Formats: sequence, C-alpha cells, structure tokens
Amino acid sequence: MLQAAKHGNVLDLEDLFMRFVFDSAYMIVLGRNPNSLSLSSAANEIAKAIDDRTEGVFHRHIMPRKLLGWLVVGSEGRLARARKIINRHLLEHISLKREELHKGVQGSDLIAMYMSSQAQNGESKAYSDLSLRDTALGFLFVGRDLTGTSLTWFLWLVSTPPRVEEKIIDAVKEEGSKRCHQRSKAAMGV
Repeated sequence: MLQAAKHGNVLDLEDLFMRFVFDSAYMIVLGRNPNSLSLSSAANEIAKAIDDRTEGVFHRHIMPRKLLGWLVVGSEGRLARARKIINRHLLEHISLKREELHKGVQGSDLIAMYMSSQAQNGESKAYSDLSLRDTALGFLFVGRDLTGTSLTWFLWLVSTPPRVEEKIIDAVKEEGSKRCHQRSKAAMGV
C-alpha cells in the first residue's frame, strides 16, 4: 500500500483483501505462505486456478456443458486445467506433510492436525490424499472468496454514507472509554 501511495497508483482493495485472505487461509490450511501479497511475486498459479474453477462451475449452469466438456474448450477447458493445477499443488503439499510427519515434524496447520490426530487416536485407516485435498480446497475457497469479498463490501458500506462512519467512531470511542474506566476501577480495587 505504501508503494502505491508513493507512486500515486490506484489500489484495488478487493484484490488486496483477496490476496491477504488467500495467504492467511493457505497458511492456516497448509502451513506455507504463498506470498501472493509480495510485490515481487508473479501471479499466484493456484489462486488463479481457484478463480478459474469458480468461474467454470458458474458457467456450467448457463452454458451447454456436455459439448464444451467433450471438446475441453471454453469454460470447461479452463475448469479442467484449473483442476489439474489445484490437484498438483494441494497433493504436493499433502505429500510433503506426510513426509514431515513421518520424520517427526509436527505442524500446526489444519492438514497436519488432521493427519496427526488420526495417528494419536490409533486409527489405522488414514485420511486419503483426496479427502485431505477436498478439505483443504473447501477451506481455501471459503477463506478466500467469502472473507475477501465481505471485507470489501463492509468497507464500501461504511465509507458510502458519512453518518455510518461517525457512528462507528463514536461506538469505538464509547467502548474504549468504558474499558478504560473499568481498568482504572480494577486498579484502584473498587
């Protein structure tokens, strides 16, 4: 944001929120940072694949799916390519997680917790890689699209009518003064 301000560039807040939330969700689910917020990083392949997959699923409801699917063109072609990219990325990370767990490295991400909880409970049948992939993908979809879009709409709704912003500031000030008053009472033993 500082870089955009220095150069007088327009900043797309929705894109910024989507990247931030994607990085956060990815770290929570897979324990790795895809660095999609970095200015030096190229377009994030898996984030683009998720966008293409979302668009492809939408187009399935409005386009002649069978013909496009058979020819693997248009939205069905993008959907098929996106599925391959997503599968490759997620299955690669899941495989790395399995290797880390076999070496005794305990992760704090969602996928590692799924894997290690089964081992701790003595369950012999492990989650399949496809099951873990589906779980990870669901969290990435929800975390990225829903949260990023919600943040964007919230800021737009807050910034549009000036009275809303004033009410929020007043509420924050009031709550802050209540908490300050409670702390001072507690410090005095009252």
